[in-house]
Amino acid sequence: MRRIVALSLVLGLLAVAGCKRGSVVRDSKLIEVEPGVVKILYIPAAKKVQVNFTVDNGVTVNAALMSKADGEETEKSAEVKGKKLSELVNTASGSLSSTSSEKVELAAVFTSKKKASVKVTISGE
Repeated sequence: MRRIVALSLVLGLLAVAGCKRGSVVRDSKLIEVEPGVVKILYIPAAKKVQVNFTVDNGVTVNAALMSKADGEETEKSAEVKGKKLSELVNTASGSLSSTSSEKVELAAVFTSKKKASVKVTISGE
């Protein structure tokens, strides 16, 4: 009986030690967006993602959040393609977000008609 209790206790402690909180995505970047060039930031798999951005030099940008596959298609074609999960047009700052029932990899896509310095902060879980 003692062996069963001891074994249960050891297995329980191992299970608790092996459990960890879901991975958290956090990243901050300063990107340069050139006129007519698509700039893409790939985001690791997460259920909830929020992308906040501000443009330093007062220029407006177009920003979209899409699946990684659509981001890759956009990168190949050099123009924005695919389904946008969230989008902001001609803005100097904003927030894009996506929530999914399972973890998915995403892409944050930025374009501008003028050269722009964009501070991007990505968070997710």
